[in-house]
Amino acid sequence: MPHFILKFRGSGPKPADVVEKIRSKPSFTILDESSPRMMLVDAPEEHVEQVMESLPDWKAYPEQTVTLEDPRPRIKAASKRV
Repeated sequence: MPHFILKFRGSGPKPADVVEKIRSKPSFTILDESSPRMMLVDAPEEHVEQVMESLPDWKAYPEQTVTLEDPRPRIKAASKRV
């Protein structure tokens, strides 16, 4: 299942009653809720869209990953000496 970042756009921290509502959905798995204003969930996209329709102060974003290059320096191919 895809991961989604749910972001509370109202004032203050995310409301506990909404967090409980999201947690109670059987198709949702809470992966991280340590942020005071965001949650990372694992759920089908159509279920996230349905829940977001009833939560006007919340916005859902698909999780995106970025592959970083290896920062360690490398030796280039050795030159041939005659």
